[in-house]
Amino acid sequence: LQLCFLITKFFQSAFVIFLLFVLAPRVTSVFLGSAMTIYLLLSLYNDRKIAKAGNQLMISTNDATRQTNELFRFVKEVKISKTINLFLNRAAVTTTQIYKAELKGRLISIIPKYLLESLVFFAILFVPVYLSLTGEDYLKTLPMVAMFAYAGSRIMPSLQQVYISHTSMK
Repeated sequence: LQLCFLITKFFQSAFVIFLLFVLAPRVTSVFLGSAMTIYLLLSLYNDRKIAKAGNQLMISTNDATRQTNELFRFVKEVKISKTINLFLNRAAVTTTQIYKAELKGRLISIIPKYLLESLVFFAILFVPVYLSLTGEDYLKTLPMVAMFAYAGSRIMPSLQQVYISHTSMK
């Protein structure tokens, strides 16, 4: 399923980026280069963290399975000696480890969205201010800024889904 999301969202993004290249190739190159650099750097930075969270998730899941098997194997002894709390406490620790590892993996996959959105928002505000400070007519660039803002609002969810699919497939 994640591979299907990856492919469809990639083609959606590629089509919108192609249209932006037709309309404004230089600005699109800067926008695309910046976005790809940010995603690449974050991906390289997060690879080890994702692998560690995945390993912890696998270890904790194996521990939970082993503990469940032990509980069912020794159900008669546990019932007689009333030591069910020992098994429950061990299961609670393992379940907490599973939830923490899964949460870490999910958080790592959504961080780029907020970072890139804040950078794009800053860039949209910065371009007209910069042009007005340099004495250029910023009113001519407002339609292009609006077009890129709209295209960015359409592309960002697709790029985020591509990144989430990529990180969850690891």
